[in-house]
Amino acid sequence: MGLIANGLYALFRHPEERDRLEATGCDAAPMATAVEELLRYDPPVHIAVRTALTEAEVGDTRVPRGTILTLMLNAANRDPGVYADPHRLDLRRTGRHLAFGLGPHFCLGAPLARLEAQLMLPALLRGRPELAEDRVTYGCGFVARRVQRLRVRLTRRPPL
Repeated sequence: MGLIANGLYALFRHPEERDRLEATGCDAAPMATAVEELLRYDPPVHIAVRTALTEAEVGDTRVPRGTILTLMLNAANRDPGVYADPHRLDLRRTGRHLAFGLGPHFCLGAPLARLEAQLMLPALLRGRPELAEDRVTYGCGFVARRVQRLRVRLTRRPPL
């Protein structure tokens, strides 16, 4: 649910992107691209902790075997060396991100999370959501940053 809540809040904060997405009729292909960008822009999980299994070089830094590393996934997703204008939400942007990790630690639930968001966000948008209050509450935690409370009022009932 972190992806859906964070994504919906990002759409409220970027109405021009929301309008552009709604103009596509929330069709499957543009929605899938938008969900990937929402994952890059504000992922629910920001930190991954790993142990170096072998000695490695990361940039100019030597990382000895056994070193515990804290990886800032959200920072990697905003790397200006990888993304043009990385702090801007662009729902047409394509490319890879690290919101679900990488390699053997890739999130097993990623396909389900993507599918949930690709189905739920269009349903919410069809309901013409408006913020019911300006206050948004985030759940506290070191690893995750998820909207915990986002009061929304639907102005039109979405079709079933």
